[in-house]
Amino acid sequence: MLVHWDGDANGASLAADQAAFEQMASLVSRHIFIGSGRRTNSGTDKIAATNQRNAWLSSRFGPRYLDPHPTLQGLSTGSPEDSAAITAGLIPPSCLQADGTHLTLAAMNAVAAAILQRLDALGF
Repeated sequence: MLVHWDGDANGASLAADQAAFEQMASLVSRHIFIGSGRRTNSGTDKIAATNQRNAWLSSRFGPRYLDPHPTLQGLSTGSPEDSAAITAGLIPPSCLQADGTHLTLAAMNAVAAAILQRLDALGF
């Protein structure tokens, strides 16, 4: 079984990313891909690339794709910063470490639980 979670859409191009995901999927019959995160410290180009990549993953792999944003947005503290991020479709800042890039332990654990739920639903 393969669980792949690449936190950033930082590939050379969407086509290169698609080829890499297709290759990974061809290696094992049981796999799940976790979407990349959209953060407030990402520029508009990176957010657009993340949206494009995640949309393709969702359309290509269906239930074998998991968008981490709903889980992370569910952890919001309700602060104005978190609310603004959620409105923009981003990860709430309260889910991020001080560097504004890496998830907190609680956020990682929440996504891990969502992954396990999805794996169970897929019968893995």
